[in-house]
Amino acid sequence: KYVVFKIDLESEAIVVESAGPKKATLETFKALLPYTECRYAVYDHEYKTVDGRIADKLFFLSWMPHNATPHAKMAYASGKAMLRQVLEGVLDVNCADVDELNAAFGIDEALVSDDDGNPDDW
Repeated sequence: KYVVFKIDLESEAIVVESAGPKKATLETFKALLPYTECRYAVYDHEYKTVDGRIADKLFFLSWMPHNATPHAKMAYASGKAMLRQVLEGVLDVNCADVDELNAAFGIDEALVSDDDGNPDDW
């Protein structure tokens, strides 16, 4: 479902930090993204189309939160090209917070929120 990568400070190599099973949820994936450190990730986002079919999109995420150090942001910006070369056919997304992530993945907050049938929610 997802693979999260980080830059190893000692070797300066891009390494796998964690990987999730096919049954993993988006919330589990979001919880792995640190608030003060950059990461790369590949996420297989499954969704239901308007006609009821199950479909999926593969995203390459550059996670660069506002709280990350300028040095880390520069390192991740320059390392992105190397990783991106081996990932063909994925949609490129840059995000700094979870709200941007939801928008980039095309998640409608109305579908995610708890719908109690209140007409004010429509």
